[in-house]
Amino acid sequence: MPADTAPATRWVSARQQSRQRWTAALAPAVVSLALATYLRHDSAGLLLAVCAFAIGALLAISQVGTLMRRYGGPHRSSQHLGEVLEIAVSRPGVATTLVPLATAGLGAIAFLLTADSRLASGRWVFTVIVFGSLCSLWIGFDVVAAILTRHWEHTSGLGIYCPRRTTLRHVPAEHVAVGERQPVRAHRRTLPTVMVVAVALLALAVIDLSTLAGHEWPWSRDLPTLSSETGVSHIDPNLGAVASTLAGHSVQVRCWSASDWARILRFRGDHVVGFANQGTWSIQLSPSVCRPLMALRYRAVEPTGAPAWSLSFAVVVFGHEVGHLVRGTSESAAECFGLRAARQTARLTGADPAYATLLETLYRYQIYPHRAAIYRVGDCPLG
Repeated sequence: MPADTAPATRWVSARQQSRQRWTAALAPAVVSLALATYLRHDSAGLLLAVCAFAIGALLAISQVGTLMRRYGGPHRSSQHLGEVLEIAVSRPGVATTLVPLATAGLGAIAFLLTADSRLASGRWVFTVIVFGSLCSLWIGFDVVAAILTRHWEHTSGLGIYCPRRTTLRHVPAEHVAVGERQPVRAHRRTLPTVMVVAVALLALAVIDLSTLAGHEWPWSRDLPTLSSETGVSHIDPNLGAVASTLAGHSVQVRCWSASDWARILRFRGDHVVGFANQGTWSIQLSPSVCRPLMALRYRAVEPTGAPAWSLSFAVVVFGHEVGHLVRGTSESAAECFGLRAARQTARLTGADPAYATLLETLYRYQIYPHRAAIYRVGDCPLG
């Protein structure tokens, strides 16, 4: 066989694989995604599978598009040139048919071994989702490739062929003909239509996943709104009013119980005492920060000695997280914002003017110098 037919031979073989290989991945994909949906009680697995299917479809479109650019597309300028060649390829073997399952299995194992420790509680479920999604990617690739090549052959009468020589540019002289039949009227919009549908599926699935992910984090769950000193996890509207005044924007403040905060830290994999969510304009505070703030706000407790240090630290941490909302991710900028706003934060929380000044002075001269260097870039001069 001439060397020029090698690409055609590879394509015919790949086409046969696409038409039969996806069936091997279908049942495992369905079972794994059904199991993940049952265990998680949400549609995250299905949405990820839709994303993977759409990505596979786009990869198939790219492959078929590359082939059409090389050999000509299903339009009127394409015609059957040269001598008909018949290329026989064998049916895909067991090893070839199991390629999707093998790659999906390897991907799932790699995820299981390298998954972030914050996913420890749901690692096995996510591993099942990864396996099902990779199977879905292969299914999307093979199904769409089979559909497009079938349409191509139906409209052209050829499997792989040459376009009409319209310029002096060299075009291949040999092609593959699958049967001898007359081309039917070409539908030029098939490839763009499939591409638009695949992109739309991907976009919708990503949007739904983003919405679902917003409720995935342990700090995003629904909490009661309580205007009192309490140890349960809650939204504090009075501390929220303080944060909103400092930020110039509506802010939600969430105070967490000790057990819930421990769960949040396990999920995050760190040991912070508070953090801000810029996308939702919310602040999450640990019990060690919320307790002294609530005591000041609801019982006007203005401690002295060591407890005053704790309250001073809590006031600046509170302002620090507000600083992240208005100044961005810079730790030094947020720290400086919290320190400069410490007196105002304390006053808004309920401290009298003299005590608010004491808290600000205590932090600036006895706590701030011992903070990590990342918080002290620029030394935060008096503002």
